[in-house]
Parts: sequence; structure tokens; C-alpha cells
Amino acid sequence: MLGIKGQSLLELTIALGATVAIVSALAIITTKGLQNSQFAQNQVTATQLAQEAIDQVRSIKATNGAICVSDVPHSWNDYIWSQTGTATYSIRTTGTCGAVIPLPYLASISTPEAVPNTIFERSIIIEDVSSSSPDPNLKKATALVTWTDAQGSHQSTLVTYLANI
Repeated sequence: MLGIKGQSLLELTIALGATVAIVSALAIITTKGLQNSQFAQNQVTATQLAQEAIDQVRSIKATNGAICVSDVPHSWNDYIWSQTGTATYSIRTTGTCGAVIPLPYLASISTPEAVPNTIFERSIIIEDVSSSSPDPNLKKATALVTWTDAQGSHQSTLVTYLANI
């Protein structure tokens, strides 16, 4: 009789250990699933913010909109096509640039700016397509959206090419 009680206790311990292992595995899988879901949601939002930036850059170009550099307004045609190298901008939908100018406009920045009420930062990089022989009538615009979460740092990038035609 005593041997049967000891065997039942051993079986109970093994069953309890297996149950704990299964519950722990389910908890880990659920946590990873939630993290992946949050990452996917953030990736979609970042891509939407990048697309919004590209659309606004195209609109500013199409309307010869404003570029603000060191609190001095310039028109797209007078400024962008005459520049060489790489410059970083943000999209401003409020405020002025040393004068009242049409909104939205591009403002020169040195670091990415936070997108209000989000975990994202966004910048627009406008550069020559070829650094070896730049074509003043062709520019590459890159919208870069970055964010950091529990899994680390991430980014979403969209690129378009702009021609002066």
C-alpha cells in the first residue's frame, strides 16, 4: 500500500510539472503574438506617415510651395533645384517661417522631428540622385519614419524621385 501512495505522489508531481510547462509555453507564445501584432500595427502606421510625407512633398513641389531654411522662406523652384548634396526637412502644417507662408511647407531640420501624439519620428531627406555628377533637375526624396518599442528600433522608408520639368 505504501508503494502505491508514493507512486501516486510521483505521478502527481510529474503531471503538475507538465501542466506548468504547458501553461508557461502558452504564455510565451501569447506574449510573442501580441508583440508581433503591435509591431505590425506600428509598421502600418509608420508606412502611412511616410506616404503622407511623400504626398506632401509632391504637393509642395507641384505648387512651388515654401521651403523654410534658417527662418527664411524660399520657393521650391528657387531653392531645391539650386541645391546640391543632402538636406533634411520636416513637414510643417502650422506656424510661420519669418513671414506668413502657405501651409504646409518644408522646414530644414538637423534631427528627425516627433510626430505629435505618437511614438514616431519623421524626416524627409532630399538629395541629388547621383553624387558623382549631380543632375540639378532630378532629386531623390526619402521619407524616413522611425520608432522604438520593446523589441528595439525600427524604421519605415519610402522613396520617390522628383524631376524639374
